[in-house]
Amino acid sequence: MADDSSFSLKFSMLPGQYNTGDRDHTLPVSVTRVRAGYAWEHHWLDSPMFEAWVYQAKFVEDFDGAARAYGWDRPDSSFKYAEPNLQKNLQPLESRHGQQAGLANAASPYTNLWYGHDFRWVGVYSATEQFALSNGFEVDYRPPLRDNRGHYPAIQPLGAPAPGYYVSQCPGIVNKGLPDWDQRKYADAETFPYIVLPNQFMQMGARIGDVGLAVHPLTGRSKAFAFADTGTVGHLGESSSYLYKSVSGGQGNAGYVTFVIFPGSNWYRLNAEGLDQAGAIDFRVSGSLMLASVQNPDEFPLLMAYGGDLSRLRHAQQLIKQGKKPPKPANFDLMVNALKPFDYAPQQRLFD
Repeated sequence: MADDSSFSLKFSMLPGQYNTGDRDHTLPVSVTRVRAGYAWEHHWLDSPMFEAWVYQAKFVEDFDGAARAYGWDRPDSSFKYAEPNLQKNLQPLESRHGQQAGLANAASPYTNLWYGHDFRWVGVYSATEQFALSNGFEVDYRPPLRDNRGHYPAIQPLGAPAPGYYVSQCPGIVNKGLPDWDQRKYADAETFPYIVLPNQFMQMGARIGDVGLAVHPLTGRSKAFAFADTGTVGHLGESSSYLYKSVSGGQGNAGYVTFVIFPGSNWYRLNAEGLDQAGAIDFRVSGSLMLASVQNPDEFPLLMAYGGDLSRLRHAQQLIKQGKKPPKPANFDLMVNALKPFDYAPQQRLFD
């Protein structure tokens, strides 16, 4: 139980400034770093044997990579190159406030789309007309869609996952052998459990393809995930539609969810390829939960039950050192159950 053990879990604040919530109402978030196996303390190995980051954040549903994420209806059929008009009666996922407002989420800065051409397409694959013609795919060359490079969004053809919708891209590549204008190249937010990798996490060593676990603190619903999108500085909680629905049950974004990140868990891959099924992601998480050898393994689900709140964990650790038992959080067993599929078993009997 002693915190000064040579191989016990040790807890500290992860550097950085983080927040959660929707774009207009953000709240601060603290992230706790958990490490064990401190060879790095002896200056010959700059990496712990076990590392995880734990925090709570609110879900924000992300559709990047989904085949139906973005589109803009085209009522006319006056195409330059005699292609059939596939852009009719579209119902893009990013259209809660209308198709044009939703499409702005694929542009940077989003405020500049529809007000000139000083923007760049980031959420959809784009190209010049000439490049598209030379490579056998179509772009939507309507004038308002031309960005500051002369690019227009690519349209999915017949036979694609969602003909007529734009090619929605994300950094999570599940089939690197396909061209960038093929929708099947990217992790689909409707079928792939992913979260957005913020820049500050990248600075701390996380990368696309690293994996983790999301657990609902009230119901215990859980799902393994991978990082497969970027685009924020320190904003946490942005998750694929599939992950959001799997964990929240589609009950909205208002509540907090506990996230566990395993930075560096995807060290042998360059991207998310091969992680396109939840089972594959679960296997990687199992490889990250190496808690059997530490002396205080149950403090890990305890931290999860506290939502990553390091001050509450510190208080519980003080009670344990004094030979006392801390109050058992109501959701502690939910966190334990979420970890059991990955070969975790309680060992310390903290509460009985």
